[in-house]
Amino acid sequence: MTGLQLADASLSPQSGTLFGEGRFRRFPGDGELDLDTVIRPLLDKGGLLTVGVEVFGDAIDALTTQDAGVRAAETVQTALARATR
Repeated sequence: MTGLQLADASLSPQSGTLFGEGRFRRFPGDGELDLDTVIRPLLDKGGLLTVGVEVFGDAIDALTTQDAGVRAAETVQTALARATR
């Protein structure tokens, strides 16, 4: 695996469908998921070349393109730093 797309979420269901759940994705670190358990083994394995966000819905829809890019970069950098501690 050379690429990773990150999103966070609530631990409790937010919608009655899988499609609906996708609309409640959050930026990494803004939810309740333990992203370190996903990120750390991939970093330890090596070969991870790209990491980005995969966020849909309210968390990103209201942002400008520039603000969404800045927010994505900041949250990915923070998630990667936290996973390497």
